[in-house]
Amino acid sequence: MVVSAQRLQVVEQVSVGSRASVSIEHGVDNVGVVTPCASRRCLINALRATTWILLAVFLCHGAWAKSPPPQRRGKVIIIRGAFTVFSLGMNELGEKLAQYGLDVEVVADISAGRAASKLKSEYRRRQDIGPIVFIGHSRGAELGPKEARYLQRYKIPVKLIVMVDAVHETTIPSNVERCVNLYHNNSLGVLHGVPARAESRNTQMVNTDIGKLRTRNQGGSINHFNIDASPWIHDLVVAEVLKVCPPAGSLANHARQATTAQKSSTAQESTAAESSAPAVTRRKSRSGLTYPDGVV
Repeated sequence: MVVSAQRLQVVEQVSVGSRASVSIEHGVDNVGVVTPCASRRCLINALRATTWILLAVFLCHGAWAKSPPPQRRGKVIIIRGAFTVFSLGMNELGEKLAQYGLDVEVVADISAGRAASKLKSEYRRRQDIGPIVFIGHSRGAELGPKEARYLQRYKIPVKLIVMVDAVHETTIPSNVERCVNLYHNNSLGVLHGVPARAESRNTQMVNTDIGKLRTRNQGGSINHFNIDASPWIHDLVVAEVLKVCPPAGSLANHARQATTAQKSSTAQESTAAESSAPAVTRRKSRSGLTYPDGVV
């Protein structure tokens, strides 16, 4: 195919085999004669360039791809607030925890007892399902300790309870190793969380007014009705759960559960001899345990 050109300055004839030639034109218009052989050569060069580009994109994507978080072991029951329409942010929290391989179940407040009964049966079949963790918001935060007390009857230890803005004072049973109570205050004095108390000094009781945390400004505006959906609160809760749930396949998990069971047995024996006043003093002395941002 021959293409005419204007303002042609120089034409070089280049021999290509015995069948065709290529006219390479040098000028402003840079228009010339193209042969089938030259077209194939251009196509090959274009394919090579495309291949290198795709390879570079693939390698970069592999370098930037986010690796999945290390898998953990543990059974987590998350209890939403009253009327099944509140605390929907707990669903999202459950999804975040499930990414770590944890067995997570999110239930409404009316289903908390059924979930605890199911957990009891499962624990009787195989005791390596733990550590057992309860998380709840509002009414669900109050039900976490209640269901832990139900498990106490069957000598089932609870590794952790995380309470988010429970509005009524709650007592933590002695089979709970650690309880973190996250609550907020407001100037109106209504619809805000309150501190909890532990029956036994063997329970690590951490009452945390979130307004006093150094990272509080990261949380934005928080009230009783949106605290369950706060990404900042989610980060605090996830950090607590990951501290007590070991990597999957960890041999240390069995030793930890044995230690927890022993502590629970000792706690039951000492509960009757404890008064509430000394317990408050001891809880204050034990509340210096490390919290995600170093403040409790």
